[in-house]
Amino acid sequence: AAVTVLIISCPCALGLATPMAVMVGTGAASRRGILIRNAETLERVGKATHVVFDKTGTLTSGRPEVTSISPDADHTENELLRLAAAVEAPSEHPIAKAIVREAESRGLPIVAVTNFIAIPGLGVNGQVEGRLVTVDRDEHATARVTLDGNRIGTLTLTDRLRPDAIDAIADLNQAGIQVSMLSGDKSATALMMGRELGLSDSDIIADATPEAKAEYVRSRGRDVIMVGDGLNDAVALAASGLGVALASGTNVAIEAAAVVIPGDRVQAVMELIELSRATLRTIRQNLFFAFLYNTLAIPLAVFGLLGTSGPLWAALAMGVSDITVVGNALRLKRHLDRM
Repeated sequence: AAVTVLIISCPCALGLATPMAVMVGTGAASRRGILIRNAETLERVGKATHVVFDKTGTLTSGRPEVTSISPDADHTENELLRLAAAVEAPSEHPIAKAIVREAESRGLPIVAVTNFIAIPGLGVNGQVEGRLVTVDRDEHATARVTLDGNRIGTLTLTDRLRPDAIDAIADLNQAGIQVSMLSGDKSATALMMGRELGLSDSDIIADATPEAKAEYVRSRGRDVIMVGDGLNDAVALAASGLGVALASGTNVAIEAAAVVIPGDRVQAVMELIELSRATLRTIRQNLFFAFLYNTLAIPLAVFGLLGTSGPLWAALAMGVSDITVVGNALRLKRHLDRM
């Protein structure tokens, strides 16, 4: 009876219950281009009830275009654009790159900038041809350009939504997950794009600096997923225990995030959540099978009800229990392959 109890109590199935399911879940994720840092992240993602997206470069293509140049009476469009492009050239922000592209398309020279300073979420400034040029946020346009402290005009840029952004948010809402959007844009611009995505006004947060984005994520607790590309949202990704970075984002974002998804598929966020939930269900089922085996078999062994061949029956039952757990994990693999 003692040997039978010892064999039954051997926690083989219990030890396989979680690792087998996690191995299958992370493997299925990697085949979809989703890289998960650890097993804890896979578990917590499935419990998330709120997803927060950064707008620029995440829900949008991250390739804005200059649509309007409005110089003052003393400057021309090309002069305004040339100065703005010069000071924006060292920056990696999509708006900066768009301004530089527009200047290059017009054949304007990009002169060197010195004493360059970038203030995350606000703008840039530097010395161009011995004069201080600043490009920063504007109340009515995308950017305001000043020369030696005097405003000389504004630039307006627009960005396009990613092709699958609307469907991605619709899928998340249908799954009962709250979705919010953080943007450094002015309220009117952020509201227009957020409504196009199907978000309510209360879930659209405009004028958000990097620090404000991080504070918003912290205020939502641990079970919130932050999705971004690392431009002005790296702090928020780090603040969230469930940061999700686009593979096309910055190295800082990828390093700070717990999960990396393909850069061209926002819908991978919903795939990640579904995959995590399916894995969690399988873990619970495996644990149930493992505990059920011990709960039923140990009393039979203790009271000698299995007879002198008890160790053989125990070994057989333990093998069946292990096969059940492994088989359930393989069933998960087939299910995820069909998703």
